[in-house]
Amino acid sequence: MLGDRYLSLLSRVTQENALLKLAVVALTVISFLQYRESSECQKQANTILLPPGATETMEVSTTKADEAYLRQISRYVASLAFNYTPSTARGQFSELLALYSPDAYPAARANLEKMASTIESTNLVQTYHLQSKITVSGDVIHLQGLLMQTINQESQPPQTVEYRIKFAIDAGRFRILELWKYEASK
Repeated sequence: MLGDRYLSLLSRVTQENALLKLAVVALTVISFLQYRESSECQKQANTILLPPGATETMEVSTTKADEAYLRQISRYVASLAFNYTPSTARGQFSELLALYSPDAYPAARANLEKMASTIESTNLVQTYHLQSKITVSGDVIHLQGLLMQTINQESQPPQTVEYRIKFAIDAGRFRILELWKYEASK
């Protein structure tokens, strides 16, 4: 009688042990399937950002951006680089430097610091008004507009000026490689 009781207890423990092993295996399989499904969802996920004033949809991936985004970011770059006063130039230029690629950063920093010193010493106030549509050709953005300057309270005649921005999209971020005033060969 004591033996029957021992055997039934051992049998029940063995069955419970087998049931627990089955539960662990089932949980492992379910966890693996859920991990695989979530990683597939992450690959297909898009982050949607709506900048203020955006009138059209924009798309940016890790290595490229559509034209609407490039036009929007070039307006931002133009406002930082070409619209300034002696009191705002350094702050705007430091914000602009954050958009430069690491390779172009040292040269741009030196040029912008020199330019900020000149702006402060000559009391230069400059505004740049975009006149034509911003165009993108390959990795260069073309900006054409009217440049107006006041040096030591004296207005200079307005000029039509074209600037160009060579850029790259690196890990979804806009990076300026080069920014220059375009002079057509005469």
